[in-house]
Amino acid sequence: ACWICGQLGTTRAVPSPRGRGGVCCWRERARMEECLKRADEVDAKILRLHETVGEINTLLAETPQGADGGGEALAEYQAAMLEKLRALRISMDEEGAQNAAIKSERDSAVSSLATSEEKLAKQQFRIVHLLRAIEAGVGGGGS
Repeated sequence: ACWICGQLGTTRAVPSPRGRGGVCCWRERARMEECLKRADEVDAKILRLHETVGEINTLLAETPQGADGGGEALAEYQAAMLEKLRALRISMDEEGAQNAAIKSERDSAVSSLATSEEKLAKQQFRIVHLLRAIEAGVGGGGS
């Protein structure tokens, strides 16, 4: 079992990159999965915003213009559309900022996981060779 989280079936606990004792490898993996989930949610929101832009463009193309070029009705429609577009721009800017933060957090988690897995492989290699040395010492001393 992991000595940090008690997760059965693993003894994989790696030192914290921040030097705060230890960080469970399963918790790191869970944090990375959460970052990826949030990135997928942001991508879905961006897709919905693009669909909204497409709907707005369709509405603009279908806007009827009278003989006088639309007059007051057209001016009101344009003002309403301008407000919708401004709200859409603000929403897209906010989503973009969140997306950048999530991507940097995900990249950090991925690099931390890679470093942890590399350290684990080195420790496992050392353990195998130490066990061989111990077995050779015990086997050689008994002859």
